[in-house]
Amino acid sequence: MLTLKLIILAIFRLVGPTSFGDPLDDHHSTNNNGSDLEEWIKIQYKTSKTMLLHNVSPPGTRRGAVIASPSTEHPNYFFNWVRDSALVTNTIVTLWLKEANGEEAIPLENLIWDIADFNLDIMDTSSPCSCFGEPKFMVNGNAFTEPWGRPQNDGPSLRALTFIRYARHYLKTQFIDSGLEHSHASSHYHHIDILSRLPAMTVITRDLDYIAKVHSDICFDLWEEVNGHHFHTRLVQYAALTRGAEFIKTYLNDTKTADNYLLQAKTLLNRLTKDHVDTKGKMIRASVDVINDSKKYSNLDASVILAVLQADVSEFSVMNPYVVDTVSKIVKVMSDLYPINKEGDDEKLRSKYGDGGRLAPAIGRYPEDVYDGYGISTGNPWFLTTLAMAEYLYKLSLFKHDDSDSEVLLLQQNQPRNDQGYAMSSRLRRSLIRAGDSFLWRVKKHAGETGSMSEQFHRNTGFMEGARDLTWSYAAFLTAIWARERALDEL
Repeated sequence: MLTLKLIILAIFRLVGPTSFGDPLDDHHSTNNNGSDLEEWIKIQYKTSKTMLLHNVSPPGTRRGAVIASPSTEHPNYFFNWVRDSALVTNTIVTLWLKEANGEEAIPLENLIWDIADFNLDIMDTSSPCSCFGEPKFMVNGNAFTEPWGRPQNDGPSLRALTFIRYARHYLKTQFIDSGLEHSHASSHYHHIDILSRLPAMTVITRDLDYIAKVHSDICFDLWEEVNGHHFHTRLVQYAALTRGAEFIKTYLNDTKTADNYLLQAKTLLNRLTKDHVDTKGKMIRASVDVINDSKKYSNLDASVILAVLQADVSEFSVMNPYVVDTVSKIVKVMSDLYPINKEGDDEKLRSKYGDGGRLAPAIGRYPEDVYDGYGISTGNPWFLTTLAMAEYLYKLSLFKHDDSDSEVLLLQQNQPRNDQGYAMSSRLRRSLIRAGDSFLWRVKKHAGETGSMSEQFHRNTGFMEGARDLTWSYAAFLTAIWARERALDEL
């Protein structure tokens, strides 16, 4: 078991002991956050859900298109990015699962099928890169043919992960509804019959085959700027291939293909460990083998946090020591980078809620960022990266500290161990949740009064910048809140 001391050190490296008090002091609890945050979460949840769904198949688009933003100029984000679409669809899958047999279940399911159909069609659309790594498409399904950073191979991986998740749950519901859940002899044929009528299945297999072939090739990163090998791309590729192998073997009985996926995944894991884990710098390198002048000298990038959350694999869990160190470094550099972070605590919040009203630092993409949401000048904090920090901390509180793989990773760093073990205290969980809440306070401060969230908020003024109503921002809020709900349930 990991020691209590190690976990506390992990928290303090992330948020600093002076910011949140003693994590073992019962005086500091999630109750200090007051009802204002809880009320805002309820309202913002409804707004985020509504705005996210409004950006799927909106007027003027082909059914199944997921727009990045309704903004059509300065900047124009009125496109279907494969990456954004996959992440938003995964959020819709969660909404569908939460709805179960409710009145929204069928409309949400139909929405997922529409998105699957749209993606199946754009896979066969002639594009400049002639590959599934084409970053974005017009909202009518036609190819975007202007110069762009292509290919971007994280998109197909995220899309495969999303539709694998959906297909597994869909098959489960169909299988049980058919009354064949106890009939082993007919199960395989029943799965194939359903899969043959599921467009998501074709998307899955084609994406997985593509990933298996191109994972060793360089590509542009999720920010569409750096051409090389990237931790984010490789980790979601690894997750897609490992889960894809299990899915193909279980539901299609295709052991040969599954074995090939696992073989490619093993190669990816080796490269992730050797190329991206910086044992001397105690961090994860965002990109390696870069062939263009990215000017990202620190190699610190919030994409590492996004990768860990999106891939959700034990080899690079939220408690991996290099992940923890990387997150700690990102928080530290962002704290010093943006003037709005130097303002300190919001006095009104602090006077009313004590430690529960503290504002965490706003988080941007990476220290050297020069994209301001419209053009090139100086980078800003983003809603989705700030929300990712909240989600990370909530999931850190849920970490199963008897995970043998992660324990080995920590012990390799000569970290102290308690042979007697322990149960993670509720006070420690509260401290992590409170730290996560401080990032929600930050988002609350900069979001619009109506709950709108753009792509960025200005580093000096705190006002929203860039594409309005960014769909990914709303998805990031929902996933953070779901992680928070799970964390609170564990108290």
